[in-house]
Parts: sequence; structure tokens; C-alpha cells
Amino acid sequence: MDRSIRATHWPPSTDWTPNQIQAITTLLMTGHRDPHIPQDDLPDSDPGGPPAEPCLHSRGGNLPGIDVERVCYPERDKVPPSPMLLTTLVLFSVAHRRKKLNKLVSMKPIFKDNYQREMYLQLKNQTEPKVNEKVLKAALIRRGAEAIRRMIKLKEIQQYVNVLYQRGSIGDDVYESFKLQSKLQELELNELAMEAESFKKGWAQTFFPVCQEVTINEALRRRLNSLEPMKQSLDNQWLKQVAA
Repeated sequence: MDRSIRATHWPPSTDWTPNQIQAITTLLMTGHRDPHIPQDDLPDSDPGGPPAEPCLHSRGGNLPGIDVERVCYPERDKVPPSPMLLTTLVLFSVAHRRKKLNKLVSMKPIFKDNYQREMYLQLKNQTEPKVNEKVLKAALIRRGAEAIRRMIKLKEIQQYVNVLYQRGSIGDDVYESFKLQSKLQELELNELAMEAESFKKGWAQTFFPVCQEVTINEALRRRLNSLEPMKQSLDNQWLKQVAA
């Protein structure tokens, strides 16, 4: 049963307990008694008192020591933000973002230019003559192979970069450049997945395994090509020793 607050039971000289203050606040805000507070702690718990009167905040009354308007209507005390303050915050945010963007643009990239990506975009945007779809798919696979190669390189050096940064051997600019390059490669892989889906729905599931195979084959080819100069150098050294 809801119990209302009656001013006749609250003379100004009464010292309220914490339970009574909590009960008053609950009644003012909700109009219902807090079930966790004992009945005897309520200011209007006198069974022989006069019949319940309307709440004081509903008829504009005041309680001693409590600002009823502030308790019942806290939103009235909220001061709207100053236009000058809002303008200052907006200008500070714009300046901070511009400074951060200029810092990111001025960072030296870890890898060289991505020619495979530029070649694919150039073929895709070419209209006269229109490029065959098979050629576009082949260019996209080459672009995907380069993206996977760069991601593998970043994964290989990630542990060493973290250790060097913790020891202070590299600066913040190098570490931030590494993190930026990692995020760019993740975005590149997401874009490749969407491009593959644009050619054929479901092709992205087999697209990345094919790109990985191309990456491995190119790595083996580079390794084999690097053995030929080494072989020539060793042969020349052997001939010089035999002639001597």
C-alpha cells in the first residue's frame, strides 16, 4: 500500500535518520515506499494519525532541510552547454584530427609501392577497350598474392618489433608505422574479399587459398633464382684455386 508524506508528522525540530531520508527520497521520486526500509522508520508510520494527505511535492509544499523541487525535478538544474564551449571543443577536435592525419601521412611506409594493386585498379577502370573478365581475375589473384606476402612478412617481424620497442631500441614513429601498415593490410584483405565476391558469389572461399599457393610458388622461384649467381661465384673461386 502506497503511503504519502504528511507534513504534520515532520516538525522542523525533528532530526531525521538516514533511513528516514532514504524513505523520503523514494516517496518523492516514485510515490511508493521502499520495501527494504522498516515500516517503523517511515515518518508517517503512526497508525493513529490523521488520514493520508497528498504528497508535498504534488501540492507545492516544502520539507524542512530538503529542496523538494530539486529532488523531484533534477532536470531543471541542468545548465545547457555554452555555445562558446561547444565551439572550442569542435575546433580542438578538428585540429587534433588534422594533426594526427598529417602525422600518419608523413610516416614512411615499410613496403614499396603496391604495383599489383595499381595494375588491377587500372585494368578495372579501363573502359575502351573493355578488359576480359579472366584478365581481371588473374590481376586480382596477383594482387591477393602480394597482399598475403606482405601480411606474412608483418607476422614474422611482429614479435621482434614488440621486443625492440619494449627495450627502447626503436622509437614511437617506427612502432606506429608498423601498426599502421598492419591495419592497412587487414583493410586490403577485406577489400580483396569483397572484390572476389563481386565476380562470383562464394569465390572468396577459394580465392585466398589460390593466392597463397601463388605466393609460395613465387617465393620458391626467387629462392631458386638466387642460387644461380651463387653457383657461378663458387665456380669462379674454384677455378682460381685450381689454376693457382
